[in-house]
Amino acid sequence: MPGEESLRRGEYYAHPRNLFWPIVFALFDAVPAPGYAERLAFVAAHRIALWDVCETGERDASADSSIRRECPNPIDRLLDIASADPRRRLQRHRGATPPRPPLRAAP
Repeated sequence: MPGEESLRRGEYYAHPRNLFWPIVFALFDAVPAPGYAERLAFVAAHRIALWDVCETGERDASADSSIRRECPNPIDRLLDIASADPRRRLQRHRGATPPRPPLRAAP
């Protein structure tokens, strides 16, 4: 779920201290693009899919530990698509608080 800064800007991983974008770009020895549209284009060009673990939920602050009444985002179809094509690799990333219920691993 997006935090307060992400909601304010309408961009995922928008908080300046969030290391998501620097890490993704570093994986490809690239410098993070300044604009959100360029960042999305970069991950799309590198065939990276972004998936929010929570479809809905409530939070009082940006910390993942403040998320409550969360409903998991159904990921079964994405996992089925990823596992059907051997060229696709599935990586999971999450913050400090594990999602509830836990994700099922790709076969």
